[in-house]
Amino acid sequence: TSADLQRVAARYLKPSRSTLVVYQPQGAKFTLTAPSCQALLEEALRPTKAPVRPSKKSLHGVERIALPGGSVLYLKRRPELPLVSLGLFLKGGFVSEGEKRQGLTHLLTRCLAKGTQNRSYQEFSTRVESLAAHLDPFMEKDYWGITLDCLDTRFPEAFPLLMEAVLSPAFTREEVEKEKTMQIAALKRQKDDPADYALL
Repeated sequence: TSADLQRVAARYLKPSRSTLVVYQPQGAKFTLTAPSCQALLEEALRPTKAPVRPSKKSLHGVERIALPGGSVLYLKRRPELPLVSLGLFLKGGFVSEGEKRQGLTHLLTRCLAKGTQNRSYQEFSTRVESLAAHLDPFMEKDYWGITLDCLDTRFPEAFPLLMEAVLSPAFTREEVEKEKTMQIAALKRQKDDPADYALL
């Protein structure tokens, strides 16, 4: 609820729990002082009263369906669109890897659609494209997964491909090595984005 969010924000979003990161050229003079930084944080995090809005009784037409095994399906019907968008989301990701395993979840997700135990990468991607479908693996800080977008008439054929990628990926040495090479190159480019690098 709104009250829950305000309570948690009041507990955690305060200057005493904040960290200020400054990313600048080596040798440049840092002109801010600790008191001035503290004042900036206190001003930015000063609580303000949000306008009270009436709560909505429905979740915008989203159905919550408990599936056997403990998973949950959130479903929103859009009968005016001839499309199906489906996402499979699993707990895990960057925060679960630990120092010696960093990058493994990213590598795993990037290789999910690079062929399966039943089809080579070329056969699998050709089949997905023949259905005018899109399979996109992804990883975030605390979850990872794969999404499927296709025409509703093609869903019965496209959905098994999604499950094939998730349940029986090939992880061939050739494709894994390609992805590792690109991932290492991306890591080396991280410093090109100062804000992202400082936050990381």
